[in-house]
Amino acid sequence: MTRQKLSKNDLPGLAVLFSVILFFLSATLIYGWKLDFEEKNSLIKIAGVVSDLEQTNKSKAGKKMHIYLSSNGGRHHLTQDDLTYSFPALRTLSKGDRITALVSKDCCGRDLEWVWEISRNGETILSYEDTLNAMKNSAIRSAPIGKYVSYLAYLLLVAGLGLRIKYGVWSS
Repeated sequence: MTRQKLSKNDLPGLAVLFSVILFFLSATLIYGWKLDFEEKNSLIKIAGVVSDLEQTNKSKAGKKMHIYLSSNGGRHHLTQDDLTYSFPALRTLSKGDRITALVSKDCCGRDLEWVWEISRNGETILSYEDTLNAMKNSAIRSAPIGKYVSYLAYLLLVAGLGLRIKYGVWSS
């Protein structure tokens, strides 16, 4: 099997293809946080005893906090972006604490729940509004990057269409 080399006639199609990919990336950077948004009234309330705590920092997922909760309904794996630096009360959680949490099921079918609110002994240590604001602040930081990626996508689209006009073909 012989490989066909790229030619100048392939440039318009490649430029348009990469521009479409970059438009999707920019939309994800700008609006992707809204996919994770949950209305407070759609969250599930669970209660139990903290059996383990963990913080991870994986290259693809970033910093996450994990709370393993034992309850009458079984074992729950609660997770969220690591908000312990913004909300120091989260650092006071320890094994044996009885907590109540508002969570949403993971949309990818993994055996975990995303934490939106945590209360211990009737005192809210992470509120729904805190979590929502943290998500919005993260989105605000990634939005300028998304904007510049959309500019690059637009330039590639214009270049692809210009090359199409110049060469008169999409590919040979």
